[in-house]
Amino acid sequence: MKDVRVGYYSAEFGIEGLPFGGGLGILAGDATKSFADLGLPVACVGLLYGKGPFHQKLSHDGWQTEEYHGFDPTGRMVYHPKITSVPIEGRNVGISAWILPITGITGKVVPLIYLDTNGNNDDRDYDDRICDVLYPSEHLYHRLTQEQVLGKGGLKSLDALGYKDIKVHHANEGHAALAGLELIARYGSIEEARNHFVFTTHTPVPAGLDIFPRQLAEQVLREGMPSADYMKKLTGAYDLNMARLAMALSSQAFGVSPLHAEVSRYMFADFPNMKELYSVDNGVHLATWTSPQIQRLYDNLTNREWRLNPEKLERILELSEYQVLNAHGASRKNLGHFLANNPRARSNSHYDPHKLTIGFARRFATYKQATLIFEDIDRLVKLGQDVQFVFAGKSHPSDEPGKRVIQQVFRHMDELKGKVAIWFIEDYDMQVAKYLVRGVDVWLNNPERLLEASGTSGMKAAANFVPQLSILDGWSVPQEPVSGYTLPKGLIEGVTGWAIGRLPGRQDFVELLGPDGGKKRDEDRKIDTSDLYGKLESVIVPLFKNDKKAWARVMRAAAAHNAPWFNSHRMVKQYFEQAYNPLLEEKPAA
Repeated sequence: MKDVRVGYYSAEFGIEGLPFGGGLGILAGDATKSFADLGLPVACVGLLYGKGPFHQKLSHDGWQTEEYHGFDPTGRMVYHPKITSVPIEGRNVGISAWILPITGITGKVVPLIYLDTNGNNDDRDYDDRICDVLYPSEHLYHRLTQEQVLGKGGLKSLDALGYKDIKVHHANEGHAALAGLELIARYGSIEEARNHFVFTTHTPVPAGLDIFPRQLAEQVLREGMPSADYMKKLTGAYDLNMARLAMALSSQAFGVSPLHAEVSRYMFADFPNMKELYSVDNGVHLATWTSPQIQRLYDNLTNREWRLNPEKLERILELSEYQVLNAHGASRKNLGHFLANNPRARSNSHYDPHKLTIGFARRFATYKQATLIFEDIDRLVKLGQDVQFVFAGKSHPSDEPGKRVIQQVFRHMDELKGKVAIWFIEDYDMQVAKYLVRGVDVWLNNPERLLEASGTSGMKAAANFVPQLSILDGWSVPQEPVSGYTLPKGLIEGVTGWAIGRLPGRQDFVELLGPDGGKKRDEDRKIDTSDLYGKLESVIVPLFKNDKKAWARVMRAAAAHNAPWFNSHRMVKQYFEQAYNPLLEEKPAA
């Protein structure tokens, strides 16, 4: 325990078999696995959601409802009853901890600590249920109490569990911002608290930022809520804006791609404590997401060195076209079998192994534009003889517009029966994600421009030899080589995949993110639709059908240019180098 120096806080962790929501959780789970693989001195802190993840149920017309089956950690985690408490409305709410050891490939262990209030309190009607469900966005009171448990409670829990040498606390999104206020109380000043706090923002979507009205914050936090004047000085507003608070209290703040960092600077331009906002590209845990066949290929190519040093995967360019096609072919067969035999796979047709399979799988929010491919039905029908589509994803339970997008996919699935083969896989989870990122031929990503910070699904696909057909946003924007890496990365037109539409520039920050952004987005949607069909008709489908060797070269390049960089090993090492180590260095005595 004494060698743990960093606390990493996230509202969710995407670990197989455990409750989590989506992309943020997957990223945090992958980071935790990399901390363990690399033997880094980190303890991770999240919340235990007693109801478990919600299971998506789709009606015959695609309307989503949710079921909760509960989650019992007994037998999988080590239980520590009532280790500490946090004040909520003046009462002390008890916190227990469940610890899951995450063991890396060299045997090093990182503790993943899940906090829970269940069974610790006299007010069983509410306090025991604070951590029952992930992201209760329709109930701000509930959400704020969760974030008090995660932030203040997380810091206190690490102390109570014996992790006394932690010097750096990293808030992975603003949900843990209240840890920063606890650090002020502990160290006596903002300046000293900043020497122990790091923040990463993950969203360029204002609706994704937690903002609690001042009256509610004062009700819940009471003496823990800074005065109105103090808060105004810190964040530029009297309300409790968690992202702004975390940024104000951090030594360094990060976006998750260079473009996202630029967008975040624009979003926070009026922020009184705005500092230089750096970027650390998101990454994925390659050993989790690559298929067994591809892992064996990578093992033979690098003598297993890629498992600790993914930069070795630049050698993928040495693989033959046959090796690439053969390894990916096994995943294509597995996907076909899954689609044919799993009752969760809803379809209007049969899987055809000779057709180009395009995958679209992620959270169904309106800005991700899942229905862009259906904008021109006549052109889509012509493509249908050569192309088939697989969709998967959930909407947040309170996101009715997102649920209606799923319904639209189902409506098109009925409309196009016998013309275009379409699947929608119910109850998207890590198992389904693995089938898709490994087994499709092209990964489709077409969100509204500037709103996808650094989505990781395409990174997983690329590591499995799957090229991108993508809007240039987030991680897909081409980046030049950096020290230690010789290849450019991102979406390189015709080399690692194909772009939809244009590369955004600074003027887009005003035009797309400003009050009149809707008109510009409508214009973009028309252009992007035309480009999407054009690339499929004139470039992608002909290449896939007529030149398998040339297609294999694109597959190979997609992995070689992206897997060495967009991995969670590089990501966590970069956080240590840029953010943690400068704070861990012993300061000379005054």
